[in-house]
Amino acid sequence: MMDVSDLSSQTLSTKMMETLSTRANTLFCSFLSCLAFFAVLNHLSAYVMFDPTPRMDVLEVEKVFPIRNTRQGDQAVFSFNMEADLSSEFHWNLKQLFVYLTASYVTSKHKRNEVTVWDKIIETVDDSVLSLSSEQVEYVLKGEDYLRDRNVTLRLKYRTMPIIGLMREKVMPLTKTFKLPGSYDHGASSR
Repeated sequence: MMDVSDLSSQTLSTKMMETLSTRANTLFCSFLSCLAFFAVLNHLSAYVMFDPTPRMDVLEVEKVFPIRNTRQGDQAVFSFNMEADLSSEFHWNLKQLFVYLTASYVTSKHKRNEVTVWDKIIETVDDSVLSLSSEQVEYVLKGEDYLRDRNVTLRLKYRTMPIIGLMREKVMPLTKTFKLPGSYDHGASSR
């Protein structure tokens, strides 16, 4: 025979399971579990299903402007031509690409100097084919009297920014090395 106190405790626990907040919590936790599961599947499928083959055909320096000597030190400006196709990087988990051109050089003070001289954010496949002609650098090379007669190596890099997952940096194999002028242009105005 059942005691009245047992019956009231069963009724109380049943009522607690049927409250709106308990049901909402169960629904929310189930939704988050499913969302996390499919997010992991989305991230993993981008690695398994896609083998990107980005292509770069041209990277050349068109013109090197004379070096300017300012209060901040040497400043070097140049223009370049570049053709690259990054469309194979796009898939359903890619939000955008951050593409940038770096200039690296060695000085007596520092063994490695690497500066970003141009960048672009690519958000669609249509914009992922780059064909730049006479493009001037966005960010000048600046140094403390260390830029004259330096060999500079240009390299295109990009960072994949997925919707879900880790960002990865990739480097294009084609590089271009050129030499900066050995003297100042005293008539040029500072940028």
